[in-house]
Amino acid sequence: YYSKAIPKYGYLAGKFLGLAALIGLVTVVWSNLWVAIIMLVGGFSWQFFTSHAWIMGAFTLYGLIITFFMSALVLGASSLAKNRYVVGASVFALFLITAIMGGIISAVTREYNYLMLSPSANFIFIGTALFDLGTPEVDWGYALMTLGGIFIFFIGVLYWQLVKREVSIE
Repeated sequence: YYSKAIPKYGYLAGKFLGLAALIGLVTVVWSNLWVAIIMLVGGFSWQFFTSHAWIMGAFTLYGLIITFFMSALVLGASSLAKNRYVVGASVFALFLITAIMGGIISAVTREYNYLMLSPSANFIFIGTALFDLGTPEVDWGYALMTLGGIFIFFIGVLYWQLVKREVSIE
């Protein structure tokens, strides 16, 4: 029983959902908990809470976007490197270098679309639209598609590594 082969998709889903559960504790559960505490303990009326309940949904959706993206990014990077410090440094470098490149190119060309090179800027554009904080510099749909493309790339890297290593016989 314990030596049964695990299907590749099951292995991939297990790793992904395990990491997503840990990241989701910070991005989804923690943020919604704080919003609820602030609204309930802060002396707000029930009418205020019910009229602003959409904020909980926005926090949940925003947290899920970050959770799924970061899960794919970290798992894809960890499938390419054996050392966890290298994985951490590469994820940090990806965010830092893309933010610097996007900022410089955007400043030189005076075109905000180059900011989409940075995943963190895409998170900001999506968050600005979700929380109705005004009009973001870049359409949030394009930012979401950019993150989706990076997500699919890293899921592909992870799957390629699974196929290459032949994790299961099935």
